[in-house]
Amino acid sequence: MYSESLLSGLQQVTTQSQTARKLLEDMIEIFEERALLEERYAKQLEKMVGNLTKLEERNFMFKLPIYCLKSIYASRQHQAEGFFQSLREDLIVNLRGLVQGQNQQSKKLLEEAKKLEKDYSNLSIDVKKNFFDFKQKRREYEQNATVMVIYNLLSEFSEKKRIKQYYKVNEIQKQLLEYESKYKQSLQEINLNADLQKEKMKQIMSDLQTQEEARITIFKDTLFRQIVMIIIFIGQIFEVSHAKNIQYDLDKITEKLEEIQPPQEIKKFVDSYQKPQDQLFEKQELVQINSYISNSLQRFFNKEFDDQLQQIDDQKISEIAKSTMDKDDFELADDNPSILKIYEQALIIKKIWNGVQFNDEELQYMKQKFIDDTQARNNFLMCLQLKRSQQQFELTPDAFNSLARVMRVLLDVSNQYYDATTAKKIMNLSFNFYKLKDEDVRDKIYSIQNELVNHKIWETRDYWETCIIQQIYEQIKDQQNKSKSQNFIEQIIKEKNMILTILTQISQNMLLFNFKFEPLKDIMIKFSAFFDLNEEISQDLQNAIDGFEKARQQQLLVIDQQKQKQTEQEQVQQDAPQQVAVPQQNQQQNSTVMNKISSFFNK
Repeated sequence: MYSESLLSGLQQVTTQSQTARKLLEDMIEIFEERALLEERYAKQLEKMVGNLTKLEERNFMFKLPIYCLKSIYASRQHQAEGFFQSLREDLIVNLRGLVQGQNQQSKKLLEEAKKLEKDYSNLSIDVKKNFFDFKQKRREYEQNATVMVIYNLLSEFSEKKRIKQYYKVNEIQKQLLEYESKYKQSLQEINLNADLQKEKMKQIMSDLQTQEEARITIFKDTLFRQIVMIIIFIGQIFEVSHAKNIQYDLDKITEKLEEIQPPQEIKKFVDSYQKPQDQLFEKQELVQINSYISNSLQRFFNKEFDDQLQQIDDQKISEIAKSTMDKDDFELADDNPSILKIYEQALIIKKIWNGVQFNDEELQYMKQKFIDDTQARNNFLMCLQLKRSQQQFELTPDAFNSLARVMRVLLDVSNQYYDATTAKKIMNLSFNFYKLKDEDVRDKIYSIQNELVNHKIWETRDYWETCIIQQIYEQIKDQQNKSKSQNFIEQIIKEKNMILTILTQISQNMLLFNFKFEPLKDIMIKFSAFFDLNEEISQDLQNAIDGFEKARQQQLLVIDQQKQKQTEQEQVQQDAPQQVAVPQQNQQQNSTVMNKISSFFNK
């Protein structure tokens, strides 16, 4: 049991071992005191027997009674001598021999166990330190690489500054590789030693358990033998009635002693042990450091965003996707793998618009497809964007529910694999597609955004910062490719204005997806300073965000008051108008605040 359950509980086992050995040492002292008392008693009886012998020799008249008394005292003297000799030569010697032997063995075992613990702990500390250093350097690389992307993108930065940042990033990248190698080496070292140390520790714990079982067994046997001696003693000394009472008590004690079994006692101790979270002598897994920004940086350097911009303009792909989604009799004649992939996702969109409900197995298949193939995510979203370009916004309830479920699957994949690009596109598209709350009232719409607002991906600051960088890169790169101004100053102004607009849009989305206000304001301050934006306009944005927070608190108060009124009403039919009124008022407040934010950047 020790070797399986207490590998990380050396301190508890040590304490238990010391306590148990101290108990035996205390019992030895008690037995020695008892033996000393019996020895003194025997000597006093021997002295009394000698005195009675003298009386017997001097007095002839009472010789027989004195002889009988002398015989009784002599018998008790022999019993006492036998008792203390048995205690000293048998019980005490055995107990002391066990304790002394265990003390020597335990000291050796515990020293070896502590050394194993210390060695593993030192290796673990090295792993944690190297991982922390690697993580910090990774963050430094991400920050500087992001700066390099922005320097290369925006027109305002000189070639000299770009080259300088390029060499800085290269140097940090070399350091990062060294830190990563150091972390992996320390991890390999601890894992190589873990199995060997674990086996040694198991053997030590097994030996300590054997000692504990031996202590329990010998202590139990000692008490049994004491009881046997006492039974013999009282049977010869005390009168029958008193002897029976003592015998009854001793029988009960014997029954309890028989219930003590070493394995059960060991199990009780093991069960009382609380395992720590970090188990010793276990192999550690390599921790992969992932983030939205690191994933995006890789795509920046692989020119994936540039490829996506070109793919959007691919007329052939768009036509095939449109035909697949819109025509019932369309048959694909092209067996090009890229065409087949877009065709597969277009069929899914077609099924969604037809109100097909996907079961869990089908959704799991889509999820695995999205995981295995990034292009499948891009193709699905491209088909949705085509639907948006065709202004097919309104969905039937079945189509709405089906699209919402597939979008949530995509968000799950994005969150799992740090794909900010896919999540950002879903976020933007979620405002476009909707269903009607009431078919008779055209303005009461319910967008898919409401179905996605509680997803945990929106709580991540890293996602939003990456979203800002991506949006800026995509829009400015697209503008530079299509209509870059020949006037240097004019181009810089265009880029600044685009950044202002993007920050406005992202801040609105952050608010609508319930991102926390304080981190939101901090992000806006950070990017406003980095892009050297107009301080007055930046402050206006912060004020607008504060205003939205106040409006949100007010609308929560309205909702609470409305709910209170609903509980007081007796008829369910009277609740319906109030349930509609609250969202309308909330929508008006949200729209008002968003318009304020936008107006600041339109100045």
